[in-house]
Amino acid sequence: MAQTDLYKLLGVSSKATTEEIKLAYRKKAKQFHPDRQSSLDANDKASVAAHEAIVEINAAYEVLGDPERRKSYDNQGKWGGQYSRSGAAPYQSYADYARASGASPKPKEPGPSQSSSRRSRGRAADVALEDWMRQIYNPVSRYLNAAVKPLASQIRELSADPFDDELMDAFVAYLEDCRTAQEKADAKFKSMPNPPMAAGPASKLYYAINHLGDGIDELERFTTSYEESYIHSGKEMFRRTKQFRKEAQESLKRMGR
Repeated sequence: MAQTDLYKLLGVSSKATTEEIKLAYRKKAKQFHPDRQSSLDANDKASVAAHEAIVEINAAYEVLGDPERRKSYDNQGKWGGQYSRSGAAPYQSYADYARASGASPKPKEPGPSQSSSRRSRGRAADVALEDWMRQIYNPVSRYLNAAVKPLASQIRELSADPFDDELMDAFVAYLEDCRTAQEKADAKFKSMPNPPMAAGPASKLYYAINHLGDGIDELERFTTSYEESYIHSGKEMFRRTKQFRKEAQESLKRMGR
């Protein structure tokens, strides 16, 4: 397999700082964000290219954004497009997803042996998806909901008097619970490779987890600065978390799950 330069994928040098890598990733993620892409279509070259690009930059940042994994990558001097925290790519290629989900054009009528082989692969794909839903999707979805659902009531209680130490302590405790839930969701998500058929909902969970982390960061800044803009931006990040979680659910429903 051809080697892939992760630094080149993110558009940074091998000497880039952690912050520079983070900014480069966010710029790329924004460029290929799902909201800016058309619906999944195996016959749309632009859509295919966008999905392939987001797969690559997500996987690249998982390595370069982690100091230990970056050090390991630098020492090895290679990646090959299959490197991730779990030891396998978090998302498979669009071509694999399209073939597994039935999005790709139908091939010529297969012979008996080909049909048998495809049925076997189809059953294996279904089993892999069910296993992923049980071990990854369901617990991650619960962690996300546990963090996002209480936000409105927590902010409402704090708004009675943000300068009241008791109210602020309660809000800080809530954010600590959110951080714990986000970290558990992140660890669970990365604990096993996502099967090709799960590429769609997995990408939504990936964004939900990251938006939740960003939202917590914003709200924590409010607890020390009392700058209301952090409340607004934090609420928006939580709203996006809720939206991506819902989109993951809808994606699975369209697949009959």
